Amino acid sequence: AFSERAIKMSSKVFTDERIDKNWRTLLSIDGKSALASFPMVVREERIGAVEVYFNQAHDFSKEEIGILDVMAHYLAISLLNIKFFEDISSEQQKMADMINSLHDGLLVYDLDNRIAAMNDRAEELLGLKSADVVGRKLDEGGASDDQLTANIKVISSIELQDFESREITVKTPAERVFVITYVPLRSRKDIKTGA
Repeated sequence: AFSERAIKMSSKVFTDERIDKNWRTLLSIDGKSALASFPMVVREERIGAVEVYFNQAHDFSKEEIGILDVMAHYLAISLLNIKFFEDISSEQQKMADMINSLHDGLLVYDLDNRIAAMNDRAEELLGLKSADVVGRKLDEGGASDDQLTANIKVISSIELQDFESREITVKTPAERVFVITYVPLRSRKDIKTGA
């Protein structure tokens, strides 16, 4: 079923020459007499096969075949979705690792002035925890309002053009001079999504 991408059935596995002799022996030891194998295929990609075994000889009905075929298809889609999710999660982790490896502080916000991300270095430089500010709008108050007001609000209030840099001084937690660079975030279609 897997290699041919087709449903394969055998109502008597002991005498079915299509089944490898070693496999027939294992099935007989396990007391299995009938089997059906359904390929798990999504968009021509082979994912695996669903196999159903019976202890007695069994002729598979059209209903059984239909249900098991649909089940195999849905399982294939589910497994492929799990793989895609794992790949996306892995890529997100790589991106987070890259961002947190930067020597510069990075503060990302969306078009609604909501803080989308903050790297470890920005936490250190601004004296904030990303958990306290990510997801909040730049003009909202909160638990760390004193430092948020003194640092992020000052930084975000500076009007800069794309890729323009400017020096600013913040007072808390200690007086520091930062060079702020406004870098727009754009989608692949060149639509601005944040900065």
